[in-house]
Amino acid sequence: MLQIRDVSFSYPDRDVLKSVSLSVHSGEILVLLGPNGAGKSTLAKTISGQVRPSSGTVRIAGKDPASDPDARRAAGFVPQSIAIFDKLTVRENLCVFGEVMGAEHGKLGELADRTLEQIGLGGRQNDRVTVLSGGMRRLVNIGAAMMHGPELLVLDEPTVGVDNRTRDHLREVMRSLRDQGLAVLLTTHDMEEAEALADRISIIVGGKIMAEGPPHEIVEAAFGSKQEVRVALDAGQLTAKQLDAHCRRLDIFGLKGSQDNTVWEGLLSDDDGQLSKLTLAVPASSKGVVEVRIRQPGLRTLLEWYVK
Repeated sequence: MLQIRDVSFSYPDRDVLKSVSLSVHSGEILVLLGPNGAGKSTLAKTISGQVRPSSGTVRIAGKDPASDPDARRAAGFVPQSIAIFDKLTVRENLCVFGEVMGAEHGKLGELADRTLEQIGLGGRQNDRVTVLSGGMRRLVNIGAAMMHGPELLVLDEPTVGVDNRTRDHLREVMRSLRDQGLAVLLTTHDMEEAEALADRISIIVGGKIMAEGPPHEIVEAAFGSKQEVRVALDAGQLTAKQLDAHCRRLDIFGLKGSQDNTVWEGLLSDDDGQLSKLTLAVPASSKGVVEVRIRQPGLRTLLEWYVK
């Protein structure tokens, strides 16, 4: 449904997107995960046709959104900033955006009723947007993007600033749309959201796609059998000589220390017994050892690894 091939975009002073390639298929949620400033919103604007790439191609249902109205009509776009009319009711907003996007005028009421049901705001259809919570406004924003029956839905950071209850409802809406056959592209820097929603994840850092695939597969491909290790020391309980001895032991295992040497972190595999040797060399019961934590690496570990 969406194909992006070798897309680059630059401002005069910096490169924002660097040969980005990804695809989104009908009936799946692709999460574009990356830190702030990674290029996520610029890529979303490129897909919507607001930004023309310096090179590469964007195709929605095989057509270029920058030049073909049919491509833009095949997609619905939900920007990070809420873009609806405050003085109109929920239902009026849906009808206005549906008509703007080419929905059949005689069916606007029917389409609005269906969309209200999908986003769970049937009971608020006659409320003006000004009285709605931020989370409900985001639901209206999503509904507005769905009124013309798009086959692709692009959401840029859709749950920023919403409460937990509304976030859970938004996620259910997105899963439901996916199950109805829509292709859904969602940008976020929220690891929990990515893990909760993604069929596939593309990690973008510094304008480059660093990894792509189902969440568990890209984590396993990056780390294999390695475990995430964190050792915390309390310098106040140790003499300088004792702290130095702990640090030398941790350094031997390849862990990296913080500036004050009280937190040491890294990735170790027990295939060669390194984890077992570490817990013997620096046991949690040792004086000055506050914590020895070993856990399975996840998306957060992977993203931090690429950012570093």
